[in-house]
Amino acid sequence: MISQDDYPSDASHIPSIQDRVDWEHPSSINHLAVLEAVRDAYSNHTHVIVDGLFAFYDPLLDRLYDKRIYLTIDKNVFLERKSVDERWGNEPDWFIEHIWSSHKQHGMPTSNQHLIVHNYNSSQDQAVFKYLSKI
Repeated sequence: MISQDDYPSDASHIPSIQDRVDWEHPSSINHLAVLEAVRDAYSNHTHVIVDGLFAFYDPLLDRLYDKRIYLTIDKNVFLERKSVDERWGNEPDWFIEHIWSSHKQHGMPTSNQHLIVHNYNSSQDQAVFKYLSKI
């Protein structure tokens, strides 16, 4: 499992928004380092999972994937979850809105080669497993 969060860019190379580093911008990820990690993982493992807000952003990385699954949630569910998420402290409402907008702008799949699962829940597991088992 490779998480893009483990490959941040240097904060000095990331744009800011209202005097704070914009970790919700694609430049916040060192895409080259993620690409190298995925290539290395593919050479040593049968299955590699890449997780991250910008998992489909880099076309070079996207082309390496055998399978692509994009899980969605409704905005109201996102807002509910962010209202109780205190990992980075209490985020202002404008920033939570920015997270959602940034994802809509930069995090969406760019090709039609994705299984898109809307409002994922366990009742959809069979469809996901069926997709994953296709060669």
